[in-house]
Amino acid sequence: MALADILFDTGNWSEAIVHYRSAVRHDSTLVSAIVDQGVCYYNLSQPEVAERLFRLALAREPHQPFALYNLGIVYEQRGSADKALEFFHQALESSPPETMKPALLEAMQRASRRPASKPLRSTIRASASALSRGRAKARSCATRLPCLFPS
Repeated sequence: MALADILFDTGNWSEAIVHYRSAVRHDSTLVSAIVDQGVCYYNLSQPEVAERLFRLALAREPHQPFALYNLGIVYEQRGSADKALEFFHQALESSPPETMKPALLEAMQRASRRPASKPLRSTIRASASALSRGRAKARSCATRLPCLFPS
């Protein structure tokens, strides 16, 4: 999975997906690899696939803060601020790592100010990039904060 993480960190989303899939095939309990795949798909402009992967991660680990946060990002991008806020709250209640909390609180503030009908994809991507920069510190937490936050 180390190669997948390197590819992820360098923005080689498609190549990272191949390696994350392989890791999950060998160990289906690698929830962080599932979340990171979702982040890759989101960054490849495939939010539907990303959502499916975040939900799969949550089916395996219901209180996974990175999956919850990233699912909130997907809903925020769609303009569903209320649904996004719901997932952000769940992520906050799931004992996220300290490195994730500032971005999570910012996302909650952003979602609470947005009308549900106006997606803000560029703002979300900028926020995700800021979150990704903190990934090395969060790596031990199982999932990065993509866009999203990688696990």
